[in-house]
Amino acid sequence: MLAISIYVTVMNRDKLEKFYVIVFVFFVQLALNLLWPSVFNSADYLLSLVMITFMIVFSIIYAYLTFKPLPHASKLVWPYITWVCFATAINIAYYLKFR
Repeated sequence: MLAISIYVTVMNRDKLEKFYVIVFVFFVQLALNLLWPSVFNSADYLLSLVMITFMIVFSIIYAYLTFKPLPHASKLVWPYITWVCFATAINIAYYLKFR
């Protein structure tokens, strides 16, 4: 769903005032998403908690910036944000247990 969302965003770039900001925010979130499992599995739970928090923040910013001009692109990210919030709860539990 993230891939479809960024595809819709790129294909409708003429409707977006802050296109480059939106794409930057998306790819920062994506980079964090790709790095997070390695950090979490290395048992560095505090760093992974910080990373996942930034993932949520950047995902919410992306969803907010795309909501009015491209509501479908924004709504495709909402399940991902929900999932990352659930993963954050698990990350917090691990951090509190193993700190």
